[in-house]
Amino acid sequence: MRLVLTFYLPQCFTFYTLLYCVRQSSSDSNGAPVSGGHRLKFGDGRPKHGTDEIVQFPDTKNFFENYVLSSKPLKMTGAAKLSPAFRLWEDDYFINMPMPPGNKVTVETRKKENRTQPTTEMHFKEFVLVYNDTDQYMVNSVPKFLGKDIILPGPLQCDEITNQGYLTEALMWFSSGGTNSVVHTDSVDNINCLYRGNKEFVMVDPHKYGDKVDIDHPQGAYSGVDVDNVNYTKYPGLAEVEFYHVNITAGDCLFIPYKWIHQVRSYGRNIAVNIWWDHYKSKNIDLDRCTNQFDATKTLDQYSFVGFADLLSNIDSIKDHFLDVAKRAKDLTLGKFEDIFVGDMGPEELEVMGTGYKSVFKKIFNAFDKNRDGIMTYEEVVQASEEDWQLAHKGIQQYDAILRAVDQQFSEGEEVPDIREEL
Repeated sequence: MRLVLTFYLPQCFTFYTLLYCVRQSSSDSNGAPVSGGHRLKFGDGRPKHGTDEIVQFPDTKNFFENYVLSSKPLKMTGAAKLSPAFRLWEDDYFINMPMPPGNKVTVETRKKENRTQPTTEMHFKEFVLVYNDTDQYMVNSVPKFLGKDIILPGPLQCDEITNQGYLTEALMWFSSGGTNSVVHTDSVDNINCLYRGNKEFVMVDPHKYGDKVDIDHPQGAYSGVDVDNVNYTKYPGLAEVEFYHVNITAGDCLFIPYKWIHQVRSYGRNIAVNIWWDHYKSKNIDLDRCTNQFDATKTLDQYSFVGFADLLSNIDSIKDHFLDVAKRAKDLTLGKFEDIFVGDMGPEELEVMGTGYKSVFKKIFNAFDKNRDGIMTYEEVVQASEEDWQLAHKGIQQYDAILRAVDQQFSEGEEVPDIREEL
């Protein structure tokens, strides 16, 4: 079992031509009015938009100024074809290549994600031999022996990015197709490149409709809405949302901005790699120094990825997360506040962790609950002082230390972390 501090990344909290659909009105079985899209797939029956699209990668300055810092998605057609993986990644290639005997990967056991399904570990070659005949779905850091096959996306090749610890994680998604994610957000910027199959992304601009999409599982930054049968009675805000629909095919890449709400489906034999990087550190890049040309020799095996725990180093990330939680939550009591951090942990993990974390959360909660009414409100978080934020920063680091101690007990002897709990 792997417990890692992440920000709003699915499972634990330690810190991806304009079209319009006709809007229809109807009623559910209880007579409540609903709009087009009720009981349809997530994103269907509502106004649809496309994204900007260019051929291959843009230069770094254009990419960051017009898309990353402007929080705007971008489809890059043919960009993934530049990597050797586009040519090489067939099952026979994987099976015949030399690799460490203990090289295990994390595998999900169901293709329709619900964040409660069990995961397992198996050797990478074993997965390749069985995935076509099962619902097993690999979600794991890109194995080191495959890093040489992936070129770091051109806009991220600037030394201002690669030498400053901005790269967070490189994740590989591998299945026989038919996967179906929950509606979720990620607390990092993301370039998703597809090497086999097709993917359908349905996205929501959080700046316009963030308050309409109920992220009712804040401990994992996802919504419990059934993405195949959306219930507008239970999730009424979705009846007011406009969606971005983007289809990518093998060879394409898609930029998904920080905190954009999205849901993903895959079709056909499917292999994708996404590169995550720190959103807040992006603001410190001197883009005038990023004059590099795309270099096809700069592959992932040459770079270090710092992991999600590094997000703790930036207090702005902590502020953003707390504000987001307080804005979405109603009547945020100390118990609910704790649950945001530990709600997805099982009894075994909680038993090992003990009760020390409770005093950490209580101290943080009391710093923000200024009127001592037992409720942390969005207004109180907005008005928090720099001293309050420093206290919260220190407290989250203490909680991270507790989790790492627990993690050491669970992962002792394991060769591969459970990456699913970092997402």
